[in-house]
Amino acid sequence: MYRYVKGLPIALVVVALIAGCSSSEPTSPPVDTSLEIKGSVTRQRAEDVGNVEVWLDSSLSITIKPDATYSFANVAAGTHHVEVRAGFPIDMEPSMRSVVVGTSDVTNVDFVVALKASAMDTLITATTVPGTFQMGCDSSDLFADIYWATPKHTVTITKSLEVAIYETTQRQWMRVMKQNPSLVVGDDLPVTNLTYDSVIAFCNRMSVVHGYVPVYIGSGASVQISPTANGYRLPTEAEWEYVASAGSTTAFSGIPDTVVGRPIERIFDDVNEIAWWGNNLGGVNTGKPQPVGSRRQNAWGLYDVHGNVAEIVEGARTKYTKTPTTDPLVLPYKDGPGIRGGSYMEVQGAPWLITLRGRRTIRFNDAYPFVGFRVVRTR
Repeated sequence: MYRYVKGLPIALVVVALIAGCSSSEPTSPPVDTSLEIKGSVTRQRAEDVGNVEVWLDSSLSITIKPDATYSFANVAAGTHHVEVRAGFPIDMEPSMRSVVVGTSDVTNVDFVVALKASAMDTLITATTVPGTFQMGCDSSDLFADIYWATPKHTVTITKSLEVAIYETTQRQWMRVMKQNPSLVVGDDLPVTNLTYDSVIAFCNRMSVVHGYVPVYIGSGASVQISPTANGYRLPTEAEWEYVASAGSTTAFSGIPDTVVGRPIERIFDDVNEIAWWGNNLGGVNTGKPQPVGSRRQNAWGLYDVHGNVAEIVEGARTKYTKTPTTDPLVLPYKDGPGIRGGSYMEVQGAPWLITLRGRRTIRFNDAYPFVGFRVVRTR
């Protein structure tokens, strides 16, 4: 309780009392805000996981590349939270760290990051068994690719394969490669507008993410394919035709060739059920890629082996002979890889391009809006 002192103004008495009280209290030292928190973010595996953000107390952030260091300056003493975030699913060890800052810098606040493998990444796959089939066609066959796909010959596939039932989607591509080259954009559309080297880079990265040994060494015409690696890759031409035909011996998988009393137009009606192509998309100049898996699958469960986008296959295109072959793969390349299956651009005026046998090539460094790919893996 304050007591009035005769002869002194009340205001002076109060000031004196307050001053007296404050003089007996200890003075707090100034807060040191010149300290640092330092550490590193490294990759758990060899894949490129892109840039990540390191956050301090959920507010201040910096962006770095994995296998790099970071530091926060001018940090006050006390307890802080350091966290690594990314715009894509990641496995983190740990995900957040609590850091107590005292009178000196705190170092070695380290994190390990890797892409999180998910069923969405790659693929629902179908498993095929070894077998023998007739590859190519004879000149008398319906819709024969007379120059490049003749003569018909016996091919043996000796290894079981896991085959993606869908063409690789933009969603799958973006989780690994981070940039979408496609001109028509949509998560469930096939990724397109790709160079050969970008496709094999995707395959190698997906292999690492899923714990497999990458297949490809080098790039372009000098690429080497490891025969013992178990990672993702493009199918060879023979493997593609084997799994796309799924036991069918006709021009289109699961569709009979012309028979007596069955007009050829009926075949094109049937093709509309299994393929997106110019006939059901308005013509050669009006079509565009469609969501994968939206036409009927073949007998082995694969979608879009005809139409939608043409699929890149492995191996140089050479003329066939009648000699039986086993697991054929023609390397090194001279021009570029092949493409199979045709695309949304094909029309019935050139139907051989969308058949099981039609063969074309592309250049290594060119990208096309009608070309994509599907992956396989040797079991």
